[in-house]
Amino acid sequence: QNDSETVETSALLDSGAGGKFIDQNYVRKLDLQTRKLKEPLAVYNVDGTLNK
Repeated sequence: QNDSETVETSALLDSGAGGKFIDQNYVRKLDLQTRKLKEPLAVYNVDGTLNK
């Protein structure tokens, strides 16, 4: 079964990013399915500091 839907959106790409992330509000707006991770991800800012 394919329940896919096309959504047109604008995006800013970071070719040096170490992962893929999406805004929580956008996830809620599109009613996207999510799942909890077993362990939280450490996310670092461009200056190398840990994001809080």
